[in-house]
Amino acid sequence: MRMSFEMHSQLKSELEKTVPTKDGIAAFLGALGYPLLPEKEQLLDSDVLFQQKDMREKVSKSYKLFSQKAQWVHPVSKQTFDVEATIMLFELVDEQTLRSRWPFEVTRYVVRFGLRSAQGLFFFVAPNSRSFVVSAYTESLDVPERVQVRRLVVDLDNIARTDLESLGELFYSLLTPATIVERFRSALPYLKVGQAFFKEYHNLFQILSKRLLKVFGTKAKAEAYGYAQRLLGRITFLYFLQRKGWLDKDRAYLKKRTKGLDGKGLMKFLYELFDILNTEGYEDKSKGAIPYLNGSLFEKEPYSEAQMKQLMDACASCVRDVLNVFDQYNFTISESTPLDKEVAVDPELLGSLFESMLPEAERGDKGTFYTHQEEMLFMAREALRVYLSRFPNLLTQDQVFYLVYGSELAETQKIEPKVAREVKDVLRQVKILDPAVGSGGFLMAALQTILEIRARLNGIIGAMEQAYDMKLEIIENNLFGVDIENEAIELARLRLWLALVVDESIENVRPLPNLDYNLHQGDSLKIPEFEKKLRQTKITVDPTIRVALLKQIAATREEYSRSHGKAKETVRVELEGALRKLLELETGIRQPKVLPFSYQFFFADVMASGGFDIVLMNPPYIQQEDIGKLPGQNPDTYKSEIANDAKLLTDNNFSPNKQSDISVYFHIRSLSLLKEGGAAVVIATNKWLDTRYGVPLQEYLLKHSAIDFVFDSSRRSFSADVNTVITIIRKTHDLVLKNLVRFVCFKIPFENVSDKLLREIIFSNNEGLFLRDSYRLVVRTQKHLYEDGVTEEEETSDNPKNQRGRKTRIVTKKKEKNETYVGTKWGNLHLRAPPIYYEILKKAGDKLRPLGKIYRIMRGITSGNIDFFVLKRIGTKGEKLVRCRNGFDHEFLLEKDFCKPVLRDPEDVSSYYLEADNISYHIFLCRYPRTKLKGTYALDYINWAETSPDAMTRVLRGKNRGKLVRIMELATVKSRQAWYQLPDVKPSKILVPIIIKNRHVVPLCNDYVYGTNNYHLIYCENKLTDLWLYLNSSIFRLFMELNGRWEGAGALQMMVYEYKQCPSLDPLPPFSQGFKRFEQFKSRVAYRFINIAEQGPLELEQEDRKELDELVLTAMGFTEKEEREKALKEIYSWLLERVRERLEKPKTAPESVAKAIGKKRAQTDLREFQ
Repeated sequence: MRMSFEMHSQLKSELEKTVPTKDGIAAFLGALGYPLLPEKEQLLDSDVLFQQKDMREKVSKSYKLFSQKAQWVHPVSKQTFDVEATIMLFELVDEQTLRSRWPFEVTRYVVRFGLRSAQGLFFFVAPNSRSFVVSAYTESLDVPERVQVRRLVVDLDNIARTDLESLGELFYSLLTPATIVERFRSALPYLKVGQAFFKEYHNLFQILSKRLLKVFGTKAKAEAYGYAQRLLGRITFLYFLQRKGWLDKDRAYLKKRTKGLDGKGLMKFLYELFDILNTEGYEDKSKGAIPYLNGSLFEKEPYSEAQMKQLMDACASCVRDVLNVFDQYNFTISESTPLDKEVAVDPELLGSLFESMLPEAERGDKGTFYTHQEEMLFMAREALRVYLSRFPNLLTQDQVFYLVYGSELAETQKIEPKVAREVKDVLRQVKILDPAVGSGGFLMAALQTILEIRARLNGIIGAMEQAYDMKLEIIENNLFGVDIENEAIELARLRLWLALVVDESIENVRPLPNLDYNLHQGDSLKIPEFEKKLRQTKITVDPTIRVALLKQIAATREEYSRSHGKAKETVRVELEGALRKLLELETGIRQPKVLPFSYQFFFADVMASGGFDIVLMNPPYIQQEDIGKLPGQNPDTYKSEIANDAKLLTDNNFSPNKQSDISVYFHIRSLSLLKEGGAAVVIATNKWLDTRYGVPLQEYLLKHSAIDFVFDSSRRSFSADVNTVITIIRKTHDLVLKNLVRFVCFKIPFENVSDKLLREIIFSNNEGLFLRDSYRLVVRTQKHLYEDGVTEEEETSDNPKNQRGRKTRIVTKKKEKNETYVGTKWGNLHLRAPPIYYEILKKAGDKLRPLGKIYRIMRGITSGNIDFFVLKRIGTKGEKLVRCRNGFDHEFLLEKDFCKPVLRDPEDVSSYYLEADNISYHIFLCRYPRTKLKGTYALDYINWAETSPDAMTRVLRGKNRGKLVRIMELATVKSRQAWYQLPDVKPSKILVPIIIKNRHVVPLCNDYVYGTNNYHLIYCENKLTDLWLYLNSSIFRLFMELNGRWEGAGALQMMVYEYKQCPSLDPLPPFSQGFKRFEQFKSRVAYRFINIAEQGPLELEQEDRKELDELVLTAMGFTEKEEREKALKEIYSWLLERVRERLEKPKTAPESVAKAIGKKRAQTDLREFQ
């Protein structure tokens, strides 16, 4: 049941007359229908309940107001438990305590030590306050000691819609003994507040933007959107300040002060308020006591008075709607943490707000997806752990874990105060960068982590630091960010400012720091021309002058951060002058007046010291076809520009694949910005682990860095529809090939990953597979990862058997011509492979070798124009002629010598064994010059293509796309010596498909046949039948799934090098001799793995299939029947899940499929064709 309209009205009425005292809350609960405990049973002994002294000092009295026996069904085990549902009330000592973190702490303490087999709601009140707090909590089912607490602060003088909707779910009449416990567990749903606010905020943004476009013009969309975002951001900040009590000490200031104002009056009032917040010593006190905040948020826009009047008039008609919407919500200045959530709009929501403000079309181009808070904290802590581990002379690993995670520390490991002071100095020096900063989430996570570490250090030293001073020092000296979006930079600054003032009172308010030189708008991937010259120019610089300049820059940067008023501009000019002087000193060139963004310029002192210590990053998710489409970028040249810049940054050791998404470039850029020993902790799309475009990145990282961790989780909290991994990569050149890479797949969310688990993983120093209840770990050296992905030219020779016994060598200095790194599927093989895969490798041992080391594999014929070269046989004429029809629907005769059987498409083949004479498709194969073709039908066919008006074809790609041309004019054929002569590819009896869907068919032909470029050909001299059986086994299909890639539209794609990497038994056992159902298998069709659009027999249920698979497993070392049955069960289960996931996920068809069946793309369901 949900709250009715009558209940809503009743609740509002009751709240308006509620007094925030113990009796007042009791009366309020009585009005909601709760049968309260008798007065004499309500009072609890706080001294007994709270064993901690600081708790007793904050809680004056404790009460239990309600208690009821109930049942609760565990969501996982489905067991029913008897649980007490209870409501408690705590009187706190004062309002400051009420509005602080103490309600969170009290709730968590009582849950842990005061309640046994109970689920409660807690109310908090304080003397002389017009507010009360209610908290609810949920204990984690995975980790019971993790308790998430949700808090609602109700201001009775300014009751918000949030209050009514949250408390309205708690009417006693809506609850039953079977539902009350679960309702208490899920009470105060903070996400609902955010989702509702997002929706309304986005609507307001759209309305504002449309009105502003009339002022700026449709060609200035970015400017219109920017102004709308800035205005809404400023108003949002006002509501945060109002909640803090900083607007004339009135938490309903805006509602009261703007009452009765029309739109124009309201805009005038807001801009006067902006001026007061941005002007030191503002003389007009008519707006009340408003603090001077400095910062850049409220600085005047660079518009004329006439333009400002136009803008304010455009916004006037809807600004009242903005305030009306904002008035309905609670705001809190505190950043929520993963375990402490405010039922209000809080600064953490700003990142999602930024996403919601972007028009849908732009959001995809900008790749704006935000990482979940739990993952950001996990990454920040790991980054600081790696940083502190760089100082082994100060800290042991146990001590590092204590400082970062609060782990227990043995008495013998206690950190001495002297060491703690040195560590604190080291921590003060850390430089942390987010080069795609968004709304600053990673910087906030880093701030929180550093604060935690410093608090532990202060505890050791016995020092006291004011929260504001500590935060200010960290924000000014340790945190840096860059983003291509100016609005994102403004939001990041806003969050850092709010973090500073969260614990400050109005009496102690200080001007906000200037963060212009910590957070910059700019393109992290582009290197400006002057910086390229700087890298290429060798100028001898007097080190004394350089050091002096760097010291001046560092000192002036700090001075600028804290400057305000007229001094602010003076110091800014001085700082920019020093930065410019340094550039001119190092380049010998006088720089232009306005410089584009450059790390070398804007972070000159950091880069001069070697770079940043930590890069924390979630690069935008932009696929290769969308790179270069952002404002200010040239889509025709941007990709080649950043590719050339990546080569420059890596001294030509990295050359990106043209299909690389933007994250590949960000990985390279992040390493270039680090100092030696620094670490990049990146959450990004996992595609580079398995796709071809990720191969150059794999190779570069293996040779030029230390890849410490690749983290994945089967239970993701990432909000975007993007599969991601977290990597930790150190910039180092020392013994990188010996470095251990740990591939970790957690079975739990990142929020539940404990320091104990991480220690276990980090200290796993042996290669191999390690299976635990909460994670799976694969450890490999970088040397072995490199060797796995290296192929040799000799492998493509006619006699690969000659290579037996030769091991692939890893090149450490100079790559030899005969070696190429083609990569392997890191994600498939080391993160997602089923345990049975590793068991097979272990049991088979040396019996397995890469298929490409044993057999020659070549891709089929690329014809250049399938309509001309691939023909349908429709009959014969005598013994030497074949009647054919081509793709132009032209029928003709050809000599059999020029018309050979070909496997055109895997969709044409469903049988395991084929008779060459029964293959209906043939390929036109003529390698003679015209002079030797006189009098042949082959020459007639070539002449037809060159002269007939029916033989025109459409260009599919390039500048002539869509144009009708002759076949011989196609770029795909005209470079040949004779356009009709196909590449010299030998036929084979075994062909393996490139695209694999719902069947597993590797056909064996009774005679040699050709394959189009949809097939690869395997050349085998001996044991042909046994190889064919092995390739058709489910075990080989498992290897294919792990070594191939998802092509899209539900298909698995296997290139030549991917087949080469699949393990194969060598020597092959005589499978055909022991296969009792051999003839049955050979004569039947291959069935589907799963049924989607229609029903039919399933392949993995066939007895001959199971017999074949058991034969293969026996040869691999599974000698016992039980272990074979167990292995097959695991293999089949994994294959079915894998195939189902791939086939059922795509629902919208590509254009090609939709066009082929005459439907619109949105109306076409790909699952019909699987």
